[in-house]
Amino acid sequence: MGSMKNIALLIGMILVAALSRLIPHVPNVTAVTATALLAGAYLSNRSYAVFAPLAALWLSDLFLGFHSTLLFVYASVAVIALLAPQGKPNWLKLGLTSFGASLLFFVITNFGEKRPHRALQH
Repeated sequence: MGSMKNIALLIGMILVAALSRLIPHVPNVTAVTATALLAGAYLSNRSYAVFAPLAALWLSDLFLGFHSTLLFVYASVAVIALLAPQGKPNWLKLGLTSFGASLLFFVITNFGEKRPHRALQH
């Protein structure tokens, strides 16, 4: 990952993912999870693969504000980057991995918070 081209790619991934959270978008549809999947697949250094989406989250959270579920969001994105298949994935593997990443993000972020849901409080 030492070449200038790779460093520029890493910085570009971070900036695009962060920007995707700052511009108007469909709720919960940003490039952060895609960045985690593709960084995990294409960056041979797993540390960089985890760093890229987490840096994008942190950078955009500087503008959006930090929240109580931050730990669960960041943890789920890190796990997604670590579970991404290494190497150039085929379309089927990429599709299945994307679905699994979305499901994993949902489970970790929605069931990770310890506060009971309002509908369950009677």
